[in-house]
Parts: sequence; C-alpha cells; structure tokens
Amino acid sequence: MANGTIAFDTLSTSGQISGTAKSVDSDYLASGSAKAWINLSMSGGSITDSFSFSSITDVAVGRFTCTMSTALGNATYSVASDSTFVGGACNAVCLRDDQVTRTTTVYQIFSSQSNAGTATDSTSVMSQIQGDLA
Repeated sequence: MANGTIAFDTLSTSGQISGTAKSVDSDYLASGSAKAWINLSMSGGSITDSFSFSSITDVAVGRFTCTMSTALGNATYSVASDSTFVGGACNAVCLRDDQVTRTTTVYQIFSSQSNAGTATDSTSVMSQIQGDLA
C-alpha cells in the first residue's frame, strides 16, 4: 500500500508509484472520477465486485435494483452500463426510471437481448456512476 499525503487542493504520493503522474487535483476526485461501480451477476443474483454499493435486489427476469452505500448529491447522476455477450446476442442494459423512482442511492437496471428485446438475466453486468457526492 502506498503512503501519501493529502494537501488542501492536491493528493500526492510519497513516490512509490512508477511513472510521472504522482499527484491528482482534488477537484478531479470530487467531480471527475466514478463515484461508484459494480460488476454483478443477474443469473447468480450476486455482486461479483463493487465500490460504494451495498446490495442488489432481483425484481424480475432481467431487472435488478442497485443500492449504493454512499449517497450522491442529487438523483440526476449518469449511469453507464454494459453486459456480457449471451446466447449469440448482445444484451442491452438500460435504466428503468419508469419502474422505480431513481434516488440518490437507488436505481434500477434492465437487461434484454438486443436482437429480440426479450428480458434476460445476464451473467455479468457492469455499471458505473458519475455524479456529485452528497
């Protein structure tokens, strides 16, 4: 684990990171980096790996509610999601704001086969959140 210092406007390292980039502006950390990300298995109903997520709930085939452990500043954050190639077709993943009201900690995703539009549980769905922290 690298040791570092936190200055008022810059995060800097003690030099254990190779390369030339050894500091990050705190504005980037607050506004420019992903606030949460998750890799989940719909077919297994489990979180494979995540940052700042506390749980997922299986609502129906291809539909999951994702709950973040850290609240965002508002519910107008951006969600980017993708999934694995399943059964000879790409799965499309989208938000389901019509099914659940998006909040500062909760949103719902829907996975369907893009060639047929049929709801399907994808084996691996990846989702990341961009937005302001509370």
